[in-house]
Amino acid sequence: MSATKILWGQIITVFLIVLTAIWSATQWTASALAYQPELGPPWFMVGNWPIYPPPAFFWWWFSFDAYAPDIFQTGAYIAVSGGFMSITVAIAMSVWRARELKNAETYGSARWATEKEIRKAGLLGDNGVVLGQFERTYLRHDGPEHVLCYAPTRSGKGVGLVVPSLLTWPGSAIVHDIKGENWTLTAGFRARHGRVLLFDPTNALSAAYNPLLEVRRGQWEVRDVQNVADVLVDPEGSLLEALRTLFGEDLPIVISLDLHGILTDRMLRQIDGLAIYRTYPHVDFADTGRRAATLLLDIIDRDLDPVIARVTVPMLARGDECITRNGLYGDVLADAHLLEGQGAALAAGVMIGNPFTDAPELCTQAIVVAETDSDGAAEAASGLARSIWAGRQRLVGKLVAPAKAVALAIAEQGPVVFTDAADATSSGASGDSNVLIKELRDGCYGRRVLAQIVDPGAAAAAHAAGIGATIAMPLGGWHDKRFQPLVVTATIESLSRGRARLETMRLPLDAGPTAVITFENFTVLVMSRAVHLFDRAMYFANGLNPRDFDLTIVKSPHTEFHMYDAWASRNFNVDAPGSTSANLATLGHTLCARPIYPLEQDTTFSPAPVLYRRRARPSTGTAHPAIAIKGSP
Repeated sequence: MSATKILWGQIITVFLIVLTAIWSATQWTASALAYQPELGPPWFMVGNWPIYPPPAFFWWWFSFDAYAPDIFQTGAYIAVSGGFMSITVAIAMSVWRARELKNAETYGSARWATEKEIRKAGLLGDNGVVLGQFERTYLRHDGPEHVLCYAPTRSGKGVGLVVPSLLTWPGSAIVHDIKGENWTLTAGFRARHGRVLLFDPTNALSAAYNPLLEVRRGQWEVRDVQNVADVLVDPEGSLLEALRTLFGEDLPIVISLDLHGILTDRMLRQIDGLAIYRTYPHVDFADTGRRAATLLLDIIDRDLDPVIARVTVPMLARGDECITRNGLYGDVLADAHLLEGQGAALAAGVMIGNPFTDAPELCTQAIVVAETDSDGAAEAASGLARSIWAGRQRLVGKLVAPAKAVALAIAEQGPVVFTDAADATSSGASGDSNVLIKELRDGCYGRRVLAQIVDPGAAAAAHAAGIGATIAMPLGGWHDKRFQPLVVTATIESLSRGRARLETMRLPLDAGPTAVITFENFTVLVMSRAVHLFDRAMYFANGLNPRDFDLTIVKSPHTEFHMYDAWASRNFNVDAPGSTSANLATLGHTLCARPIYPLEQDTTFSPAPVLYRRRARPSTGTAHPAIAIKGSP
């Protein structure tokens, strides 16, 4: 059989095996049930043997399973066996076909290059980026072209390509080193041959950079300051403008966004569509990327010129009602999803912004992307905006004062969780608040407490002392000076490198040198670097199970239900101080547009949709009276 043709014989063979198995299950079941009249009339007769339609088994199973479960279970085994047999036969026939034609080009003519071809491509030189190995020679690329390596996590990209390149590259290099692994492995060697700088704003040892030093005094002063401000306030807008300038007006651009993002007018002028997260806590990263890619392909395939309707809502959202699984915000997002399902929108969503930032366009906003219907998109976006505004009073965090939370925890019989949203590292906080530990001590809470804190100094002291040692150490207030260090005499229970993987997304965490210390009734996980703490990964990785304690402190605004709330007796959102407090009035906003709810309780709202269409075509309909057309004509 030819490798370039549809394998009808193989397809038919597999189909017949599956059909035979199902038909056999039907006939066996009919025989086991003594061909009772309730099974219905046979399809035809072969002598005295009634023959039923092949799928009749499934109808009978649905109707009579409760009367003869063993018979139908055996029949199911007979039917399923056809699937296994067909898979085996399909594999065997494919192997046979592969052996028949070794040089088939069914899926293209790609193959491994020969030495002559590698040499001709210039990949056997002594300089350049390390790509791999051919026999006993390294493959290296030393040209102006870009090199892209695409492979799954932990498949060897770093140790196979990046690290060898950094150890042999004679020129300068800028390394985007999110996990810090390349710095750890190569910085020492490269420092022997030149200057090496670490730029990590969250690391006290980082090199510093002041963009204002780039401002030229004199006639360029105002322009330079404006450029610096634009880049700092709206980097995504700057990037999209640069992409548009580079690739031109005809290239469609679709972006994917965190629902906590700040979508700006500058960004909307450059894009053709967008996809927004639908879950909080976020679990739909891959799905959002898929939706963005699908939208982009739809725009390309059908040569669409989408219109984007945007309605800004003067409100900041926080609290449990933002949880999409069971909160008001989830209900509004479901309405947006329904617009897509009904064909009224290519994409729709509501972004609630990030209240811990302070930018001119910080707010809540409803977004609808439509094919051509400007009025429909504007009305749909206005409807979503009205829905979220109507529930604004529910979208405010319900907080408990620290002293009251301690008193309530003492009175509670079951396990308790203290949610410290104000020091949530995943929201941008430093993670070094010791306020709740102090409150529990001062409030005489005597049961077992599990806490977490980011304090490189305390972690270093623990590692220097070693497991089993008892030392005095200051705890907390390492980065955020509003927190005064708490001096404790602690025993070092365990030490680790601070490595873990998030429970849900399986992304790697690296908290640096980490220690578990105990003092009085407290067990504290001390980390050197801030990592995401919205699940239990760091606790578990260091041998700590929150269920073994009476009270657990979690530095995250929310966690998935099964992690804590499913078994905790109470979960208190504590009104502790911090840079990501859910008490939004304490954050000191100065740049965002005012008035804005809940900072100003008497804020009013009336939808004013704005339309964006990059390549606007002449309209045949009636313009929406409240719409300002944005973007280049």
